[in-house]
Amino acid sequence: MRSVLAGIVGDAWVEEAAYPFDELEGLRPRLVVSPGSAEETAEVLRAAAREGWAVLPVGKGHLRGLGNPPSAGDFWLSTRRLTAITEYEPADLTAAVQSGCTLGDFNARLAQCNQILPWDPPGGAERTMGGVASVGRIGPLRLGFGQPRDWIIGMQAATLEGKLIRAGGRVVKNVAGYDLTKLFVGSLGTLGVITELNVRVRPQPATELSAVVSSPDSSALWSLARKTMASYVQPVALEIVSAEAMRWAGLKVLGRNDYLCARLAGEDADVREQVLRLESLASELSLDMSEQVGQEHVLPFWRGVADLPLHEAAQIALRLSVPPSRLEDTARTALSALSTHMEQIAHTASPGFGVLWVLLGGVVNEDRLDEMVPKIERLREVCRANDGSLVVERAPVELKKQLDAWGPVGTAEGLMRGMKRLFDPDGRLNPGRFVAGL
Repeated sequence: MRSVLAGIVGDAWVEEAAYPFDELEGLRPRLVVSPGSAEETAEVLRAAAREGWAVLPVGKGHLRGLGNPPSAGDFWLSTRRLTAITEYEPADLTAAVQSGCTLGDFNARLAQCNQILPWDPPGGAERTMGGVASVGRIGPLRLGFGQPRDWIIGMQAATLEGKLIRAGGRVVKNVAGYDLTKLFVGSLGTLGVITELNVRVRPQPATELSAVVSSPDSSALWSLARKTMASYVQPVALEIVSAEAMRWAGLKVLGRNDYLCARLAGEDADVREQVLRLESLASELSLDMSEQVGQEHVLPFWRGVADLPLHEAAQIALRLSVPPSRLEDTARTALSALSTHMEQIAHTASPGFGVLWVLLGGVVNEDRLDEMVPKIERLREVCRANDGSLVVERAPVELKKQLDAWGPVGTAEGLMRGMKRLFDPDGRLNPGRFVAGL
């Protein structure tokens, strides 16, 4: 294997595996292969298809434990050498960037022209562009700016046929092949390996402030969230964060209070007016705005919140998604069901788009995991009954042995299997890791 791969990328870029993956249970990919171009990436995949090797694509590896444990894996395919910003047109608000470029490096280049790509995935600046696209999700900024697929206007990907395919274009008006772009974004590297992205960018906001309201009565914070979303206040992020989650994020905590955190961005006068409106809404509910986070502290504050799903204390991370109108009741049900199983429980909820993260830490033993499995399954049924879903984002392998990380996908399963057969008929890319065992 090594000699074949070295013949494609060079011996220096076929190394001993550097990415631990405890969930592989004895299945240890021995090598990490780092192509230096899109063409080399395609040739590596062609060799894997020919030789029958299973490939585990990876960027920085922040979310390598996401999903089910892969059923096979002969080597890691790293994009770490694909780091170029191949095209940037500030006047058009568009750019093309290779998939191994980190979000931090990309935004540093945009900052020279006072522009930004508003993505805040867990892992932040260290996440690769291709990694964020493959997972297809960001953090609290989803409220104001949508998902990665809303910013990706085109892409290039390598397939197991050894081909490079392009979808979409490099300008916002060009929508040719846009559906294929959507197909790859969020597919977790199971259809092909993204090598380049074409994205929209936007001007940096002139001012950013964050307002924090705390209360021991979480229902009052949910009421304030509803009032805020129905008002002229337009936060780009709005989260209800538990006291334990605030501690994990390294943020200031007052007793056992929960916190409503609002991030506001735009022109200075408009942002400050919105802070005043939010303060007025809080006072109507007899709540006090405990503090404002100044512009110099906004990014570190929200980085701590966005990174909570990756916090080292969270041995189990559950992501519950339901319509926003049903999130408060779902949150109460979930927290009540799970609070007795671990020493530590933290949570953060996004009332604007209906996502709840429940993070569990402390001592994990077999008895606790056995008790937790049926409760998670029941919560999954609660979410499904409310037109939602529950994903086990992180968990010990002992727990993942007993339940599927993704849960059922309903009528979409047939279509997804058809796409998998089209792009990866022999199941060489991330086998078994994605939904429905794909």
